[in-house]
Amino acid sequence: MTAGRAPGVSLGAHTFGLVWEADAATAIARLAEEGFTRFQLMAIPPHLDVRAADPATVARIRDAVDAVGGELLSIDLPSNDVNAGSPNREVVDLTVALYAATLELAAALGSRWVTLLAGRRHALLPPPDDRLLAIVVDAFDRLVPVAERLGVRLLLENHPQSLTPTAADVASLLAAQGYPVVDALYDVANGAAAGEDPAAGIAILAPHLGLVHLSDTPAGAWRHDRVGSGDVDFDAIGAQLDACAFGGPAVVEVISNDAVADLVASRRFLQARGWKLA
Repeated sequence: MTAGRAPGVSLGAHTFGLVWEADAATAIARLAEEGFTRFQLMAIPPHLDVRAADPATVARIRDAVDAVGGELLSIDLPSNDVNAGSPNREVVDLTVALYAATLELAAALGSRWVTLLAGRRHALLPPPDDRLLAIVVDAFDRLVPVAERLGVRLLLENHPQSLTPTAADVASLLAAQGYPVVDALYDVANGAAAGEDPAAGIAILAPHLGLVHLSDTPAGAWRHDRVGSGDVDFDAIGAQLDACAFGGPAVVEVISNDAVADLVASRRFLQARGWKLA
């Protein structure tokens, strides 16, 4: 097997890098011009406001996706706006309400998933036990029935500032709770920032894996740079995806001042490394 080859991986693009320059429908159209047909949206106003997405906005986004025979994969809320693990009940209630509104919007847009974060851990003085995780589980228990009712699945992402920073943390929570509509999203740059080998993280999450985020970062840093510009080993990641027979979507999530060009360059790098991108 050729190192780095991941046959059948369907590649999509994230709109995170375009949130300050275009609304969601315009961003999708720009990415479609570059040949992308699968999309993940960041719900940051005014790019996309889950509380103010009127029927005209929904129609524009759906039309932009349909124009290229595409698919909307997931909608994300920004990590600094939500905290499902806050000891403040009002913060958790607001977070659950925002996620519920995002699930309603996802159903209206035909999105397959909504991305979840397992709260946020204070970097200086987190509690020495699992009390915050219990709060997260209670919040998720409130959201899962909403997702089931709407026919939208949820994605639990590894995140270095959350209560599930590593693949093992995500796998442990999913295994313990057995949620029927929650899959795993593995972000390779987040995994590297949390100090784990991303290829090993993918192997751990293989039974739960729904979607993979691809971006690069220098060793010892937390960035979402153009694929191929940092120290993430995409040969090893591709080989591990192949070993897991993962044929699901992988989304390039680049945060830069020239996001469209960097998304295209990331795709070109993966193709040059032998990735087979559907």
